[in-house]
Amino acid sequence: MTAEDRKEAAAAFSITEDERKAAIEDVRDWGRRRAIDKCLKENDIDIILGPADSEIDGFYTAAGYPMACLPLSYSSFNERPFGVCAIAGQYQEGQLIQFMSAWEHAGFNKYRLLPTWLGGDPAVKSDTAKDEL
Repeated sequence: MTAEDRKEAAAAFSITEDERKAAIEDVRDWGRRRAIDKCLKENDIDIILGPADSEIDGFYTAAGYPMACLPLSYSSFNERPFGVCAIAGQYQEGQLIQFMSAWEHAGFNKYRLLPTWLGGDPAVKSDTAKDEL
């Protein structure tokens, strides 16, 4: 199927309002009850951590649940930052904020690099680590 074929198929696609609402409900149910809520409950945890550069975004996006990206470090070969996603249950933004605060105080994000294309020095630490210089 060519790109043009896909465009034409998308333009011709039509569903009713009831079908649209049912599809949204199914996706929400999949992301919530059958994925995130199940994992939180079965493991007796408050927050799920997963690689930020993964398919985990499909779960919190489908559920409509809060998520935070947390830095770990930078790749040694291209200075690309990498980290983890923290996902909490419905209406649990406060738990994420507390977790993010603990993450920062634990020192996981003390190295923040200004991109070299902005004239940054890869050895410069963030303001949160100035006392350690």
